[in-house]
Amino acid sequence: MVRVTVDQNKCIGCNACIRACPVPSANKTENGKVQCIYDECIRCGECIKACPHGARDYIDDIDVLLDLMKGGNVSVIVDPAIKSAFDGSWRHVLKWLKSNGAREIYDGAFGADICTYMHIEYLKSHPGTKVVSQPCAAIVNYAEKQKSELLSKLSPVQSPLMCAAI
Repeated sequence: MVRVTVDQNKCIGCNACIRACPVPSANKTENGKVQCIYDECIRCGECIKACPHGARDYIDDIDVLLDLMKGGNVSVIVDPAIKSAFDGSWRHVLKWLKSNGAREIYDGAFGADICTYMHIEYLKSHPGTKVVSQPCAAIVNYAEKQKSELLSKLSPVQSPLMCAAI
């Protein structure tokens, strides 16, 4: 689980992070510094990108994954975006995962095929229905925390990575 942090020593209260945040209630200013309201935060990362002072960052659970991989009983699903995220070195990332205990590495594109098929089947059996696809955790967090009326519009089909995992 990702948690957005604010380094109060670096924050100068410029509010660039607040302006970039799609959720007005996810931040507050106190004593000239910005604070993140974690129960409201949808963890989209826009504030991290917008902060010119490096005061915004995140904590994730990568260490938990790495510990689990050491046991050699973890399979990894890699999103096809790895090729653009690690342009020219994505094969090295896959080799690193394998050498650090990943038992199997699967291409997330397989899950996208399953996801697309399941969406088509759902829409065939529910003509005229409009759904919001949910491969992005920030979209689901937003619906859950800010726009509960959207929850009924979320697709019952899992994300491509979850389709591959299932």
